Amino acid sequence: MQSIQKDIDKYRNGFATVAEEAGFFKQLFLFCNRNKVMCGLVTAFALILSMVIYSYIEDIKQSQKRYRAEKEKAEEALALYKQGEREKQIINKDFTEFLVHTTKLNKDHFDMDKGLMIINLAVDKDPENVEAWLRKGYIHFIRHEFEEAHKALELSKESDEDVQTLKKMSQENFGNEGLLSPDETVGLMKRLPVKFKSMMMYFVAYDSKQRQSLTDHSVVVKNMLEHRNGSSDFRFHYDESKRSLSLANNPSLAILDDMPLESLKSFYILKTLKLRTLNLSNTAVSNLEHLRGLEELEELNLEKTLVLDLRPLTVLKSLKKVILSTNLKRLTKGQWPFQIVYSDKSGNNSVIEQQISRILKRFDDLDKDQSQTLSLNELSVLVPKESVMYFSKVLGIDKNGSLSLSEIERVKQK
Repeated sequence: MQSIQKDIDKYRNGFATVAEEAGFFKQLFLFCNRNKVMCGLVTAFALILSMVIYSYIEDIKQSQKRYRAEKEKAEEALALYKQGEREKQIINKDFTEFLVHTTKLNKDHFDMDKGLMIINLAVDKDPENVEAWLRKGYIHFIRHEFEEAHKALELSKESDEDVQTLKKMSQENFGNEGLLSPDETVGLMKRLPVKFKSMMMYFVAYDSKQRQSLTDHSVVVKNMLEHRNGSSDFRFHYDESKRSLSLANNPSLAILDDMPLESLKSFYILKTLKLRTLNLSNTAVSNLEHLRGLEELEELNLEKTLVLDLRPLTVLKSLKKVILSTNLKRLTKGQWPFQIVYSDKSGNNSVIEQQISRILKRFDDLDKDQSQTLSLNELSVLVPKESVMYFSKVLGIDKNGSLSLSEIERVKQK
């Protein structure tokens, strides 16, 4: 009876009875019913705390997302920057190579001012470019700016022996102002290493633009002609007042231009003297293409040369008179834009006479088949192919380059 009374009291007070055998959740439910205010407050606090914690966790997640996004953007930007820098280096390198190549070609007829402007841009773009510094050094050297030349060659860090020689030659001329004297310039050109002999024509071109006296400049031109023809002391008489040049009686003179470099056209050595009159008599000149640059030429003496074709002269609009040996009349039939005068002067015909004498002395040795004729190949051992063609033209025959002993003797008589 007492136990029943206790269960009734518990029920009335909101507690679980013995008969209910209440579990944890039932006990909790009854506890909340008995303490509604306190449980409400606890529940509200728990909800608020949960929301705060949830919000905090979400903020952390969003921050992490933003961080990852910003990191990815930064990495992309860094990658693009690095790519841009690489492309910039490639562009600079390619552009520098183009500038160096342009300087090499220098299509503006050896314009050293333009060449220097281009190569300065090249070294600014790529200070590590050895070729650019070398080209800069070469240009300064040609311009007689020896201290600048030495500095540029030094910065190239090139250990090549010929480059070191050029540096030494530059250093020897420190303190020089303006152009060296004609004789000093010639001395400098003669001392150039074989590797830099092609630089000589640039010296001539630059000298022609900077040296005021054509008479002084002619000293440099004479040296260039001698170099191209393998001679050491040409007969060379230049009159600046008349713009006339006599190269007569130089048997070894055959070449009047320089070898072209890469895509450059030939450099006409005599062009810089602005000639009106030129005497090439008694020389081995045969190719008149070498005279194409003489735009002011009015009179040309070709007596006793190996010239066979006058057609290259038709481009010289100012040419008025050409002097030839009488025996070449048969080569000049037809109309020509200039007057042709024939000379009967015997004079010194050393070029032809020397070549014929050389052939006659060796004729029997070269005539292996004892046919009493020498083929083109046999003749070319002793004289240039142009000479054989000349002999045939003089005789008025066409024997495919073969000449008999009697025919060679007839050339001598003519």
